[in-house]
Amino acid sequence: MESVGDFEFSKRDLVGHGAFAVVFRGRHKQDHTKEVAIKCISKKNLAKSQTLLGKEIRILKELQHENIVALYDCQEISGSVYLVMEYCNGGDLADYLQVKGTLSEDTIRFFLQQIASAMRVLHGKGIIHRDLKPQNILVQNIAPSSSSSSSSSSSSSSTSSSSAGVVHRGAASSPPVATSAASASSADAAGSASCRSGTAMKRIKIADFGFARYLQSNTMAATLCGSPMYMAPEVIMSQHYDAKADLWSVGTIVFQCLTGRAPFQANSPQELRLFYEKNKNLLPNIPSETSPHLSDLLLRLLKRNQRDRMEFDEFFTHAFLDSNLSTVKKSVPISVPTVAGCISGSSYSSNASTSSSSCSQLTSPRSVSELQRSVGSGGSPPTGGGRAVGGGEPLPLHHPSGPPPLLGSSGGGG
Repeated sequence: MESVGDFEFSKRDLVGHGAFAVVFRGRHKQDHTKEVAIKCISKKNLAKSQTLLGKEIRILKELQHENIVALYDCQEISGSVYLVMEYCNGGDLADYLQVKGTLSEDTIRFFLQQIASAMRVLHGKGIIHRDLKPQNILVQNIAPSSSSSSSSSSSSSSTSSSSAGVVHRGAASSPPVATSAASASSADAAGSASCRSGTAMKRIKIADFGFARYLQSNTMAATLCGSPMYMAPEVIMSQHYDAKADLWSVGTIVFQCLTGRAPFQANSPQELRLFYEKNKNLLPNIPSETSPHLSDLLLRLLKRNQRDRMEFDEFFTHAFLDSNLSTVKKSVPISVPTVAGCISGSSYSSNASTSSSSCSQLTSPRSVSELQRSVGSGGSPPTGGGRAVGGGEPLPLHHPSGPPPLLGSSGGGG
């Protein structure tokens, strides 16, 4: 067994790999039931991006929240950097959609409540994620016994991390052993429909902060960052943008959960950019049977002009997130607007350099992307149903008429 601080792993337990890192499933040395994901990054592959990795580590250490993947330890051993992170045993939202196709409004609400809870922390600390997509929203399956014991656990631990009774060198938080009280109340409030569907025993966690940065109020960024299908129009059009770019990404994810498709599709990022440039007044094609609350939320999240997009406080307090609502209404896949000249549901070649997530100045989108993200393109999918941050190639989204890969989903951007 290889040792990383208080943790250990076997090189046989490979979770995923990419151009610049490998991810293994590991465990705590004293408590073998505490599984972790251990990402090994060779320093020779970091080159000039060591400061970028340092920023990601600093952000992860600061973000201690039950709906954000935790960083337990970070060590440098024999020329490699090891990140010990929370292991999510339920895969990611892309995996979940691969199986389910579309989600009911109650399930969407239950998941979105948790995403909003994490984003409230990001917003409060002036952090913009810049790469929100289903592949970076992980699912943790919570055992019923853990959920029922959450109240007693939370009384002996902080609100940002549960007490595991172990100490980790350089750790941001301890591995969670029980659902916190906040998560339990959220699950109870999600309604009986969520409980029947099993979603009440799932915890959502935002992951992969390789593109994240601090962005103070009233300041703008100009770096091309994220996955094209989920990029806000102002980002893909190379305009200055603020934290509201994350709200557009959330709207795209919610629309995809509801209908099985992204709101606007194209054959390439270039075509999508032209589409946004030519269409200044866009409206997503929301199914007519969608509830008024969800329709309103989507219309306000998917505003092409960031100035017209809803504010974060409006998002956090939106009526759709009210746990007392219960629609018990199944969503229906629909046709969506596509860029003129492209085939509906088709995708562009995964070999295109911009098809995977990119984060760089406009002159060199791919090179900086590969350095900044711990796991590069072409990673192997996670095994055993689990998911580590950045450890695998995203799966194509299932759709009843065939599984059309979405922009930015082929190429293992993490």
